[in-house]
Amino acid sequence: MLFLFTNERRKELGLEKRWFVRVVGRTRDCPESILGDAILENLDTKKRPTWLLNLGSAPSESFPVPLRNYIKQGERLGLPQRPLISTRKPWFKMEQRKVPPILFAYLGRRNTRFILNEAGILPLTGFLCVYPYSENPRDAEVLWRALNHPATLENLRFVGKSYGEEAIKLEPRSLEDLIIPNLVLGEFELEKPETHKQLTLLEKAKVEKASPKQNGGLVSYRRHKKRAK
Repeated sequence: MLFLFTNERRKELGLEKRWFVRVVGRTRDCPESILGDAILENLDTKKRPTWLLNLGSAPSESFPVPLRNYIKQGERLGLPQRPLISTRKPWFKMEQRKVPPILFAYLGRRNTRFILNEAGILPLTGFLCVYPYSENPRDAEVLWRALNHPATLENLRFVGKSYGEEAIKLEPRSLEDLIIPNLVLGEFELEKPETHKQLTLLEKAKVEKASPKQNGGLVSYRRHKKRAK
């Protein structure tokens, strides 16, 4: 827990917000289909850890005294010698990841499995990341609605593993094979990108075998641009 903080602990140690990114680790910490600032504030009130220390390659000597002292505390605990941490240079450097516009709870029993990431958090182990081709927030919202359409959610059973009590688990690469049915594509004005339009016959056969009655497109989509009349 050296890198993950509650807001209360961060304040007690005198560590500034600029050294952190906001995160959510458990799916139960996000009970809604939209993850907004209000949820983060509620988690802070409940003293849930949502602040991840996010340091780069700068030497520890360049950090302010409170942060430098905290890093020394980790060194005294022998953290730099631990297997995974020892591969980092420096040992306290964190992985840099782009904020995903959409999150997917890969193991859950909730009706809504795709979450719109309005708060701009980074997920930990409880979520998969969905990155639309378009970086327009409006396009991300349209894709999120299409993914949460009942006809699309029904297709999760073709690409995931089913467990008891309607739980479905998906591996990271399995989500790429999720089909958005044609009726949903039309409703939300989505189209398949060129890379998916050029599927080989073998890949097309795989899709049709997985869901012969739900012919549509894969999970990576962009919006149609309406033509001027």
